[in-house]
Amino acid sequence: MKPVTVNRNEAVILGMLHALGRSGCIRTKLVKLVYLADNFAFEQRGRKLTDFDYVWDHHGPNAVDDGIVQTLAGLAKRGLVACAEFQTQYETYGTKYSVPVSRWQPAPADLALAPQDWAAIERIAATYGRKSWQSVVQASKESHPVREARQYSVLKFSHNPLLEKKRASLWDRHGALLEESFGAAARDEPGTPLEKLRAKYA
Repeated sequence: MKPVTVNRNEAVILGMLHALGRSGCIRTKLVKLVYLADNFAFEQRGRKLTDFDYVWDHHGPNAVDDGIVQTLAGLAKRGLVACAEFQTQYETYGTKYSVPVSRWQPAPADLALAPQDWAAIERIAATYGRKSWQSVVQASKESHPVREARQYSVLKFSHNPLLEKKRASLWDRHGALLEESFGAAARDEPGTPLEKLRAKYA
């Protein structure tokens, strides 16, 4: 993949397309996958991957003002995304997006996504990538922000309560070790030998 300059939202969409593979993804499914990645990231870290706001419209969660679709259109115009129309079983037309073969690379380093960003993208791609678009739409409708919202309202993201419970339990049992580990990481200090940690916190 030749070096490109993309913003954060574009990088996440391109990252998702790369994670899904060469076959690409239809528009409805791709929009929901980006939403699910944002929701997963917020549940895990308290912030989304993108800065899209989402609303619950008649097809489930969607970026406000069709932000994801508009971003895809801009990427396609720049040749960073390939799009093709196809006829559906309902005799209507849909759009499928993919990364052009000339720009294919399994893990493009020039997208400026952090390892934890890639982890969220790849988790969603692995979980839902092979599922039908109908299944992905249903999964998006079953997400916490949609369940807690009224239709046609802006969605509010929140932490996963089960994850928060596990975190609290972990801090209760291993708070001192975690504080020392995070402190050392923040100070960029050399790691403590594993044997020393085991002896100290055994």
